[in-house]
Amino acid sequence: MATDYQDLLALVKGRRSIHRYKSDPVPDEYVQKILEAARFAPSGANAQHWEFIVIKDPAVRARIIELFKEQAAVGKKMELTRKEALRAERAYSDPNEDPGFKDAPVWILLLGDQRTKEQFILSALYSVGEANFRSGLAMAFLYMHLAARSLGLGSQWVTSTALPLMTAQIKEFLGIPKDFVIYDMIAVGYPAHEPKPRPAKALSDIVHHDRYDRSKYKSDQQVEDFIIAERTRTRRPQRGATH
Repeated sequence: MATDYQDLLALVKGRRSIHRYKSDPVPDEYVQKILEAARFAPSGANAQHWEFIVIKDPAVRARIIELFKEQAAVGKKMELTRKEALRAERAYSDPNEDPGFKDAPVWILLLGDQRTKEQFILSALYSVGEANFRSGLAMAFLYMHLAARSLGLGSQWVTSTALPLMTAQIKEFLGIPKDFVIYDMIAVGYPAHEPKPRPAKALSDIVHHDRYDRSKYKSDQQVEDFIIAERTRTRRPQRGATH
């Protein structure tokens, strides 16, 4: 079992968000394998509330890119209201720029059928029904990313598709029934770059035993400093700059 765990850990550590893709097509067999893994994800009461739209058609993709840019313009205005040091650069970059996922040959929208919440026992439905619903979709989404990585593919979590403006327009454009939510979209393709390793917090800082260790409690300033450090680490170099 130790060998199996090491393989899993390597897969998890190696999964990174890919923002540039090669033009090589992704075999349909690989797409099926990604979806096959996702359909076995855990869900509350085995509700299996997921469905998928695989997007390859150039015209459909072009329209979604247009909607993405509209959403990006809104996101930029919102982000500029934050304290400057806390702003996420990707949210206020030029909304007219094509997103990195544009060249990924396959996009997959993950949908959730809200009617399946009735599968939950009533006490859960009335208290944590929405949380359980979202958690199940998150499980399926994670399985998709890991399956893609296991096949030598890169993937990107495209969160904008779940934001109000974009999700409303995509649902209308693609004829998605009103009972469904768009959880998120995953872009899949062969990576055209190798991201740097991503730092992770030390286990000693985030694990507690039997009760919360108050000595590990971070102050508001420490949390803010962490966010600023992450913003700085992931900031893109200015155009024309050399590193």
